[in-house]
Amino acid sequence: MESSSPEWKIFKVFLTIAFVLFLNYIIPMIFAFLNIGPDVYQIYLYWLVAVVLMYLILPMTVGEYIFTVRKASS
Repeated sequence: MESSSPEWKIFKVFLTIAFVLFLNYIIPMIFAFLNIGPDVYQIYLYWLVAVVLMYLILPMTVGEYIFTVRKASS
């Protein structure tokens, strides 16, 4: 289903935003039920949201530009 069509990209953005909202809603409810304070899990939740956003923003392929060795200019 992976495609570079605009519809897929929009759907991917929508799915990612829905996933992040779902995590930010469900995780605190679960930990509140288990009587665990936000100071324990909140930093990990932020980290997970950051990883998901990086997945959304960064390209799938990098190419060879980053890994090329440049010659020193004299």
